[in-house]
Amino acid sequence: MQHGWVAEKTQHENGSRAIDMYYYHKSKQYRSNLEVRKYVFKSLLKFEVDQETTEVKDEVISMTTS
Repeated sequence: MQHGWVAEKTQHENGSRAIDMYYYHKSKQYRSNLEVRKYVFKSLLKFEVDQETTEVKDEVISMTTS
């Protein structure tokens, strides 16, 4: 797991062999890899350079999923 993430495997209490995985990051619970991916990739940094001052700017862009 990446820094700051915790994975927990729990077996269903009804006696079945089914197992659920839960992922935690900063006190928030995610129930699937898909939820984790949405959290991780919801914002990406896009770097831009001001052509006049050559100053590097960063701008957050959002990804949308359909």
